[in-house]
Amino acid sequence: GVGEGYGTPESIEAERNAYDSADAFALGNTEYAAGRLEGARQRYLEAVRFSPTHSFAWANLGNVQRELRDMSAAVESHRTAVSLLPTRARHWYNLGVSLYSSRSNLNQAVDAFESALKLNGAMGNAQYNLGVALAELGRHADAKQRYIEAAKLEPNTMVGFGARCNLCNLLASSDGLAAQAQCLRSLLDDAPLYERAMVNLAGTLQTLAEAGKSVVRSETAKLAAMAGYDQRNKLAAMAAPRDAEGEGEGEGQQPPSEEAEEDLSDQATALAVAAAAEVAGALTPTALLKEARRLYRRALEVNPSSALAGHALAALEASLSKEADSRDKNSKEKGKERGKEKAGKERGKEKGRSRRGAAKKGTSAVPVEASAEYVGALFDSYASEFDASLASLGYQVPRLVSQAVSAVLTARARGKLGDGEELGSEELGLAVDLGCGTGLCGPWLKSYARKLIGVDLSSRMLEVAAARVLNDPQVERLAGRPPGKLVKGQAKASRAGIAPKGRDASSAAPGGEGGSAAQGGYAYDELRLADMGAALLDLDKGAADLVIAADAFCYLGDLDRLFSAAAHALSPGGLLAFTAEALEQVLDQESTQSAETNSAVGSLGAMEKAKGDAPDPLLSPGWRLGPSGRYQHSRAYLTGLATQHGFVALAELSSKVGPNGEQQGLVTARRRHADPEADPVKAHLLVLTYRP
Repeated sequence: GVGEGYGTPESIEAERNAYDSADAFALGNTEYAAGRLEGARQRYLEAVRFSPTHSFAWANLGNVQRELRDMSAAVESHRTAVSLLPTRARHWYNLGVSLYSSRSNLNQAVDAFESALKLNGAMGNAQYNLGVALAELGRHADAKQRYIEAAKLEPNTMVGFGARCNLCNLLASSDGLAAQAQCLRSLLDDAPLYERAMVNLAGTLQTLAEAGKSVVRSETAKLAAMAGYDQRNKLAAMAAPRDAEGEGEGEGQQPPSEEAEEDLSDQATALAVAAAAEVAGALTPTALLKEARRLYRRALEVNPSSALAGHALAALEASLSKEADSRDKNSKEKGKERGKEKAGKERGKEKGRSRRGAAKKGTSAVPVEASAEYVGALFDSYASEFDASLASLGYQVPRLVSQAVSAVLTARARGKLGDGEELGSEELGLAVDLGCGTGLCGPWLKSYARKLIGVDLSSRMLEVAAARVLNDPQVERLAGRPPGKLVKGQAKASRAGIAPKGRDASSAAPGGEGGSAAQGGYAYDELRLADMGAALLDLDKGAADLVIAADAFCYLGDLDRLFSAAAHALSPGGLLAFTAEALEQVLDQESTQSAETNSAVGSLGAMEKAKGDAPDPLLSPGWRLGPSGRYQHSRAYLTGLATQHGFVALAELSSKVGPNGEQQGLVTARRRHADPEADPVKAHLLVLTYRP
């Protein structure tokens, strides 16, 4: 009964390898459970080396590699696991997760999730993640169905709650903000401690408040018209309890019959719209903001360390304080109009003193900058749709910064600035892109610099930036076509662990082995997951010739540390170019004339300190956290910091002309909403040179 080959050296070695593989696999599981990822990776590698057909070891190895952000290796490990055991649904699911996380091919991720579900349709996680991938591909109807299936399979788990939350968010584009809000409220009824739903609902209410009362009324009326007159009480419950007896939600309400649905007349529809408009009238912007504040506070009670809720609440508190000040001023004016000048004046003074005192006491609660956790979490969740979203908002910052820097470099190379600097554009060595995001500024920056470093706090944004090529059509749409190459030679890339599809940490920069000849190569030589100021201080003193911050200062209030770091990193004559969202409250107090701003380049020292009335004490030190969670800065503050740290202004790009024909120093960065009629966001755009 002894099998053929029993006891041969080959069989003994195979048996020994099987035991060793099993031991290594078990040790890997122990290391992973203890949170020692590198140790787990080594043990799983041993397991597959001893037994290359151990599909579970390959699968676990891929999971660890994914957590260690070694995405290309994770995908290959999971492909191996699937090839060894294609009938296991979990192997296909893991492959789908790694494909999705690597951003290498969303369609292949969809195929992997669908393969898993063919083998096991009851996998809630697979339904959920398939919905996420489909949504990113723009297949919203399919994504909604997958979210519904996930919620059915796991109605009382985080998977089910997450699926419902994602479904609510998709409603914003298809059915409107009011429908999204109603959906999130329903979710919170079932999951009152679900932090993500609280934060999302608060953000939706803020968006409604910012859009204005007419939009609130329109959105709610539209929802009522679609739902029918029988939904009036539900809509009313969104705003506030109704006072009329017998009209509470739920009791006594019967769904209309099919016949009644068919016979719904135009008059009934009009009544539904009118009822919704009445409800929407109660949803004033102030009421919406106060409810949003309550939701953020609840979220922080559930999770005191929530970076998203904490920063959003601080921004909202600042907005509500500003609105209270505005109401006080209006009240004072009305008192004067009624002939009660003296009484109104005294009341206004008292209220003003009270408000200012409260604001000063609360100043410490306003963070001087957004936390790294907040920025990282915000943009990690936004990375996949970032470029498309900016295109819909008419985003212009990369193009405007490019134009301003190009004009300065050209003028300097031709000796037209008169600043005594001989540095020409072809001599730029190192350029640093602060808050580089997905790399929209990378291609044109690389046209001027021998080496380009990108810095950001979002690992997901950096993964997109790592794949950015020089001839990227998306960059041409948002930033314009990069100028011709002005430098010779390329630096080798040091990726710091950030790599796109087909490119690892040792890939070459544009023109090297890692670049695509057809696409002109990759834009960035190095990407760093770091704070902007810390990244500059890590450079040798005077190492950089150009530092840009395109739409990055909006996540910092106090810029003193950043200017100091830029002074450390820049060589004498080096350039600092940046945009800063304009502090709207003081625009009328500033005179921002500059010379030759139509061509983006003014003479040295042409931009003097802002003149006019003394700034409001509440605005000093020159920045404010806005309701959007972004910081705004006054021009006087920016130019004052520049002078303090040894910078001299060379250029100020402007797209706004004052009543007397003067340039007012502002550019249109983007719109507030995707609607082409939405109000623009104005920003300062300055190009400075370092003169220690």
